Amino acid sequence: NTCLIHFIKRLFIKMDEVKAELAGRLERLILCKEMLEDNKQETQMVLGELSGELAQIRMSMAKQRNIAHLIQTQIQAAARMTELLNTYEKRMKDCKANIPVGARKQNIPISTNETSNKGKENKKQNETTNKNGSKDVTPQPGNKSSIDQVEFISIPEFDSVPKYMKGRVQFATMNSAVEDINTALDEKYTFLARTFANMSTITEKKRFKNLKSQENKSTAGVQFITADDLKGAQVLKF
Repeated sequence: NTCLIHFIKRLFIKMDEVKAELAGRLERLILCKEMLEDNKQETQMVLGELSGELAQIRMSMAKQRNIAHLIQTQIQAAARMTELLNTYEKRMKDCKANIPVGARKQNIPISTNETSNKGKENKKQNETTNKNGSKDVTPQPGNKSSIDQVEFISIPEFDSVPKYMKGRVQFATMNSAVEDINTALDEKYTFLARTFANMSTITEKKRFKNLKSQENKSTAGVQFITADDLKGAQVLKF
């Protein structure tokens, strides 16, 4: 019985809420009816204005939808372009990694520790003035142009290797060996170009004397390397 009483109370409460909602709606309908019957001409004008504004809102919304569609299309195109650029960049990296050693541009930096005063002295010693007043500049031992470099093997040269030997040698390996030789030459004669007076440590002075002791009349004017110079080589290890 108690549950039934509570149920009936909740039912009456809900009915009161529904009654209040219906009364509010009925009041609004009556108000609208009074407004329509009060001045029909003015009401029609207002409705016409509202209809015009609604049409403009619809047109504006259509334009905004077109703009949104265009932006979405551009975003998709940009995403495709980004994907293509990433693919292109990856291919370029793969191509660069697979370039034969002989086809790579060789940039051999030459660095010296000579002071500015020593540089001026070398400049004076290497510049000679002839009778006409013109100057002939003799290349210095430390210049890049004065260090001999072994030429890399070209593909036609490699193709001329007999077939029975091609199984034992590879194009990249041979040019890596050439690169080892050039690196050793560059490192050795860049070091010697500093002269004994510019050696800063005892180890450097000992090495300088040792390298100079290897020279004789038969090697005069010739640049060469020994097995000791190739200890740090990647391919030509002794």
